[in-house]
Amino acid sequence: MSEGAAAWGPGRRRRRADYRRCFATPEGRRVLADLYRFCGMATPSFVAGRADETAFNEGKRRVFLRVAGFLELDGERVRRMAGEDPDDAPAG
Repeated sequence: MSEGAAAWGPGRRRRRADYRRCFATPEGRRVLADLYRFCGMATPSFVAGRADETAFNEGKRRVFLRVAGFLELDGERVRRMAGEDPDDAPAG
C-alpha cells in the first residue's frame, strides 16, 4: 500500500479496490487505454488564446488522472497500456 493510501478511510479504500477490480480485466485495460486517448493525456491541453478550451481540456485530463490515481499508475505504465488499440483487440 502506498504511503498516502495508508491514511485513507474505509470509503476511499473501497473505491480504490472497486477501480482496481474494474480495470484489472483485459476489457478494463482497453477502456483505460481509450480514456487515455479521449482525455488527451498524450497531447498538450493548452490552446493559445482560448482559456475556455484550455480549461475544458484540463477537465478531461483531470478525469483520467483521478482514475490513474486510484489505480496507482505511473506515467510509463499508463503509456504502455495506452499503446493497446481498443479497436484492434479481439472481441471477448
